[in-house]
Amino acid sequence: MAIVCYGQQDHPPPPAIRISSTIKNELVRVVWAFGGSAECTARRLITSPMLPIMLNSQTELTETHIALFNQDALNHILRKMRSEEYPWGTDFQGVQYLMRQQSIQNPYIRQTIFYPDGHFVILCQFREQSQLLLESYEIQADKTFSRTACREFEINSYNHKTHRTTTIARIFTDYEDEDGYYQGLELCFKTAEDDIGRRIPWGHLVSSEESPIRVKAILVDEHGGQMAGLGKYFEKEYPFQNRHWHITRIVKVCRVHYYRTINRLMPHVDKSISYYI
Repeated sequence: MAIVCYGQQDHPPPPAIRISSTIKNELVRVVWAFGGSAECTARRLITSPMLPIMLNSQTELTETHIALFNQDALNHILRKMRSEEYPWGTDFQGVQYLMRQQSIQNPYIRQTIFYPDGHFVILCQFREQSQLLLESYEIQADKTFSRTACREFEINSYNHKTHRTTTIARIFTDYEDEDGYYQGLELCFKTAEDDIGRRIPWGHLVSSEESPIRVKAILVDEHGGQMAGLGKYFEKEYPFQNRHWHITRIVKVCRVHYYRTINRLMPHVDKSISYYI
């Protein structure tokens, strides 16, 4: 693209503006204090609540901080910070690097598996979270985001005493079919059993006399891969019954997703059908 302008230029060229070392150091300090540079961009930084901290409690950019308008300069600083924080990037290799840097006594990134077919599964789960899994009455598998090639779904548990939902595990993968959910769920459940040293007390397999606290229900949304992955897990771990027997006795569909689907289909239902019901 070429732009040709005619006429007299009435204003001088803008002066060269550079971010001073003082503001740059304060910028780096604030970014580190608020979780690092992984998701930080110049646009998010300028519009975030961190701006008054960099401006010494001011709410607008002044001449002293005018260089912060230069988003290219800000992004250059952020890219440099990101390369120092994540020298192997933020993809699968970056996760493996972080896994080697974490504490051996209490690791969070437990499994990073790259399968021959090109897919991957990453499990993040503390040992304390494994203990919570074996003390839960119900768990919920919920997909949290799918805006990128990497999918994340969580295993959550509701505590009836504190009335709070606790995250048991975070599983990252790049596919959502039966095998993807099976591999993620199998890693989560197997890791919890290895951490605690006993099997998970599934409510449809263990009586109240054997274990007063047992997982009585698994809540899923209406994604077919979740149901199929759970069925495959139970069928392989407890082969004395088929997957349908296990699913009908422990899996519950989320009520919100259920009614959302019904309401979406209602405009397409023939009203005359109700006369024959």
